[in-house]
Amino acid sequence: KNFFINELHLNEFSENGFIVLDFLDKNDVESLKNIYNQNNIPDSEHFYSTSFLPSDKKRAYLSQEIQKIIGSKANNIFRNHQELGAVFLIKSSGENSQMPIHQDWTVVEEPENHSITIWIPLIDTTEQNGAITVLPKSHRLSTGLRSPSIQDPLQDIKELARPMMHTLEMKAGQAFIFSHALLHASHSNTSGESRIAVAYGLIHQETDLI
Repeated sequence: KNFFINELHLNEFSENGFIVLDFLDKNDVESLKNIYNQNNIPDSEHFYSTSFLPSDKKRAYLSQEIQKIIGSKANNIFRNHQELGAVFLIKSSGENSQMPIHQDWTVVEEPENHSITIWIPLIDTTEQNGAITVLPKSHRLSTGLRSPSIQDPLQDIKELARPMMHTLEMKAGQAFIFSHALLHASHSNTSGESRIAVAYGLIHQETDLI
């Protein structure tokens, strides 16, 4: 089910499994930073998501606050979509803070349907501070189910994929909009400062979660 408004966005997403767009303005980015700074969000040695917070109430509150800012902008890109929630993602600085090559979990029937994440850094991202890397077109490599409890269907090709990954250096407020089936990763953050981003999940409103 297509829910991109712009046909050019649809074509690029269908071909490569992702698009990168200017998305939030400076005021939006500052508002998200303020929410982050005001809520005493912990981090970990390498990576932390506010989906890990033990409090259901705090997780829901942060998701709602992020969605208030991102939701209206998502309406300019997508029609007929339903939100899956939103989180802050914190990549701490450290030599071993890279995120390995992976696909996100299967949550809809693929490939007839797509589940999508809008990933937005709140600071400019470079290879030094942990920029995202992607393998274009890899969303079409496998329709195998993906979850923490079953064997990774693409495990055997990840080392082959590593030298073909593309680094996406992005400005604060830009959006990396990608299929959950896309192979992606991120560099280690060696900048000395945490890299903060937000992520917002969505599916077509007529698509069921599985």
